Amino acid sequence: MLVEKAVPEKLYSLYGRLHTTAIKIAMLLAVSDFVAMAEGNPLVIRPEHWARAQMLTEGYRASLHRLVEDASQPVDDEDQELEQKISIA
Repeated sequence: MLVEKAVPEKLYSLYGRLHTTAIKIAMLLAVSDFVAMAEGNPLVIRPEHWARAQMLTEGYRASLHRLVEDASQPVDDEDQELEQKISIA
């Protein structure tokens, strides 16, 4: 997606790390299963670990897009909004 310019440039850094995040999550999920049945067996990331990790990482990606969209919305009057927040507290 990065090579094809299918992602806005301001999101490159996150998209460049999502695959690493997914594999780290998959390893953590595998370790949580591994502890229960270790007995000298190798740690194996099974398809269900990877699927869950992809789901969680996709949630991170979707959250980033919501954050960028919210941050891109113009604020009519920031001073008035701040005053309202202060007067409520």
